[in-house]
Amino acid sequence: MEETTLERLNLAENKVDSWRIKIAKDSTIANFLGGARGLIVPHQFVKAVGDVVVISKAAIPSKEAAEEESSSTPAEA
Repeated sequence: MEETTLERLNLAENKVDSWRIKIAKDSTIANFLGGARGLIVPHQFVKAVGDVVVISKAAIPSKEAAEEESSSTPAEA
């Protein structure tokens, strides 16, 4: 079984900006995100870092938001 892992730490102006997480194909979160291979979490949603990284639920897009985003059309200029 493949693990979900922290892949990269993104820096901006010498400060932590976001965390890039690689999602295991067979994980629950991959199914929830529609098979996404990764996720970028803004640092403000990271609650703790150690052997386990704890993030806020607000960092994970909801299914409803993802469906609205994919079904919306760009406004005409």
